[in-house]
Amino acid sequence: MNMHLGVSCYMLDPVKIAESFSLAAEMLELSMPIGGVAAAQQLRDEVLVPKNLKSVVSVLLMPENIVFDGGAELVPWEVGLEQLSILDPIYLRLVGCKKDVYDDKFIERIQLQIKQILPEAEKRGLTLAYENHGEPLDVIQKILDNIPSDSFKILLDPGNSFRSHDDPEMLVDTLLPRTAYLHVKDVYYNESGSVVDCVVGDGTFEWTKIIPKLKAANRDFIYLFELPSYKGDSVEGFRRSMENFQAMF
Repeated sequence: MNMHLGVSCYMLDPVKIAESFSLAAEMLELSMPIGGVAAAQQLRDEVLVPKNLKSVVSVLLMPENIVFDGGAELVPWEVGLEQLSILDPIYLRLVGCKKDVYDDKFIERIQLQIKQILPEAEKRGLTLAYENHGEPLDVIQKILDNIPSDSFKILLDPGNSFRSHDDPEMLVDTLLPRTAYLHVKDVYYNESGSVVDCVVGDGTFEWTKIIPKLKAANRDFIYLFELPSYKGDSVEGFRRSMENFQAMF
């Protein structure tokens, strides 16, 4: 079993991240670059190709529409397809955005939106990876049960069990068979009861209980490191997370 590493560039400069981790990481999780086709070509030609990095592009399943996550700018699905061809990702990370609660209407909408973009993904040889982003496990299971395609899998974020109030071990046991890749971070509850993301080893998430399950799966997962609400030097934070996580293996 080999450990493949990746890094999230959400709200960060992918050039800086690639320069810092190109020897350690194999994949960048990207927002759609601002600037359209020209920006996508520049990112491909100056970062992805010369450093031999694979990419993931994030898609938001909004209540009103489907958009590529551009960080500060949202790109409509149809508009972003040309940029998608240039970036040539291996996964599309899907995030189910909600207005209210995770009810049957939410599940039906997410299923419909996934089925709308699934043919395009299959045509391009792409895997859709839906992230457990706070939805309870039973909601994720219902979404999965109605979309049996081999091109639809899970982006497993064990730390988000704090947000969905699921048992982390049960979450992993249930979702690991259909997992495409994983997010790696640590988390803790702050004084107000909110979930805060942090460097692996600095929080209260018990990776030592999860790692044996990952090893038992005997698969070459990509472990993509994420620090979406981290305050501080992100490069140093990623480096410490990688070192601590690898030491646990």
